[in-house]
Amino acid sequence: MSSHIRAGKPDTNQAEIVEGLRDIGLSVWITSGLGDGFPDLTVGAEMPCPHCKKYFRQNVLVEIKYGKAELTMAEKFWHGGWRGQAGVARTLEEALQLCGRSNRR
Repeated sequence: MSSHIRAGKPDTNQAEIVEGLRDIGLSVWITSGLGDGFPDLTVGAEMPCPHCKKYFRQNVLVEIKYGKAELTMAEKFWHGGWRGQAGVARTLEEALQLCGRSNRR
């Protein structure tokens, strides 16, 4: 038997968030099928440096949640050990903020 945890069903708001991110030119790879707590989306964006304000390419891992749903145990474990950029989004606006965008423009 595999030690890997199977992936669950994508959240109902995932398609809207993916479409919104792609509409503004971000790269989006759907990774919700990987399981083991890995986030639902890998997003490539040009993000501003907080110090010099120049833009650079960055990847952000986004866990999509709907409504009041909480992280699963596998997701909590994964997020607790990850040292890169990752976050949780329930709306397109939250996903945009994780990717350095404050609005849809």
